[in-house]
Amino acid sequence: MGFLIESAEVGNIGLKQLREQREITTNRWEKIGLLEGLEGHIKENCAQLFENQLSYMINESTDSASSGQFETVAFPVIRRVFAKLLANDIVSVQALNLPIGKLYYINPKISVRGSANEHTSPDGAYSNAATLTPSQRTQYEQRSLYDAFYATEYGDEGTSLFDRSKGRFTVVSGTTYLDPSYTDGDRVATLTVSGFSISNGKLVGPSGVPMDTESFLASLKVTAVDDLNAPAPFQDASIAAGEPIPYSVKVQKYGQAIVNKQGQLVLTLDLSYPGQDGYKGLTAGTTTDFVVTYRVYSDLEEDSEMAEVTFELDEVTVAVETRKMRSQWTPELAQDVSAFHNIDAEAELTALLSEQMAAEIDREVLRDLRRGAAWTLRWDYNGLRKQTNVYYGTQKDWNQTLMTKINQISAQIHKSTLRGGATWVVVSPEVSAVFDDLEYFHVSNAAPEQDKYNMGIEKIGVLQNRYQVYRDPYSPPNTVLIGHKGSSILESGYIYAPYIPMQLTPVMYNPFDFKPIRGIMTRYAKKMILNRYYGKILCDGLEVFGIGDLV
Repeated sequence: MGFLIESAEVGNIGLKQLREQREITTNRWEKIGLLEGLEGHIKENCAQLFENQLSYMINESTDSASSGQFETVAFPVIRRVFAKLLANDIVSVQALNLPIGKLYYINPKISVRGSANEHTSPDGAYSNAATLTPSQRTQYEQRSLYDAFYATEYGDEGTSLFDRSKGRFTVVSGTTYLDPSYTDGDRVATLTVSGFSISNGKLVGPSGVPMDTESFLASLKVTAVDDLNAPAPFQDASIAAGEPIPYSVKVQKYGQAIVNKQGQLVLTLDLSYPGQDGYKGLTAGTTTDFVVTYRVYSDLEEDSEMAEVTFELDEVTVAVETRKMRSQWTPELAQDVSAFHNIDAEAELTALLSEQMAAEIDREVLRDLRRGAAWTLRWDYNGLRKQTNVYYGTQKDWNQTLMTKINQISAQIHKSTLRGGATWVVVSPEVSAVFDDLEYFHVSNAAPEQDKYNMGIEKIGVLQNRYQVYRDPYSPPNTVLIGHKGSSILESGYIYAPYIPMQLTPVMYNPFDFKPIRGIMTRYAKKMILNRYYGKILCDGLEVFGIGDLV
């Protein structure tokens, strides 16, 4: 039994079989040469698509005798078309081997506090069952586990999640002394908190309870008794009564405690706000008293009250959907093209039909991302002309502010997903003309054959050595789409899952005009898992290019 546990195979038999099956599938098609030049997940996905196509063709041959003519073009077309999907670079692509699949995600929850200083009891029943009292259940917050990490404002770090596992705590108010030289309206104020001491390397508070210095500072909060106001038009910088005030601790000597020999903790309060001509000081209404509070946590050694975190493994079922398209041509055209240029019109039109189908898939993915993006900002190309204040700059200088908007979206994606900032940007031709003016935009090589995708989409360069920039000629002219795709297939907010890459009908002839007709069908699933990975910028005032002429 010990050998089985140490082998790490217990419970992973199904996963191991799936891994071996993927390796066998990839090696089989790699020997044929159809996976040459592909790497990573694109290589595995194309191998799975080849396998699905082969399975379909074998099944079709048992039902119909007209499937052989497609074998010469099916796999090369899949290799050429699906390896050039833009979706491979901006979203997660996971090939399905069944028409129905399940996607799994973890939904972490945390318990709320039963009172101001302790958590709710764990799940259980009351002892007096005769009164038919219902079972006591743990209440859960609406926020997720990771949402609770965020501090909504300065000084709010003490309420974030890592303090919940420390158990019950008591809120203590310290005795404070304000520097008598402080006058209402000063930018800084010196506040002294007394009653501390050091014992055996531990910080001892006025209540006599030893505390960890770092934990003490994490929960330390300074508030004002009265509102601290800023004049118009800077009211947003005001600090209401009870809100935390930014502060810094007096410079500490190396290896020494943060309190002095008199047992005093000295804090420097930052009461400034950005005014018209530099930083000014906030003013109080009636009193300039301040309150210092901190937490003293209980010992968990014999305490049954503790925080609770529950991880729920949820799933969502996806089913494949279908796209169908057909094309027709005249037999005279096929004969003439073959005679003059030795070109098989049927094969060329089949390839074009497949590229059109793949382009529509890219269009659908981009449309879903634009419609479902969580973050939106606006940028005005003519903002320089609308400045009421003096702006000493050119249009090129103003265009650099577009990078600031992109960086803001990227920072928001990083903060909301905890996976990193944006990695790619998709722009329209109108916006790409502005990108050429950006200081930190580096274009790709002159003949980027490897950077071209289906139906005109291409990678045009890198912005700030961080964002891969793609130009989509079909994109709305005023839209910049921004998103994140990590190194793992799990680090994406959108999944495209192809099942049957292409199903081509045999060539059928219209009995009325003898025109050959061929149809194509593809089946795939898609799902927006988390829209926090995507944002967009709406650009105003751009010149819109017409497809007929440039005015």
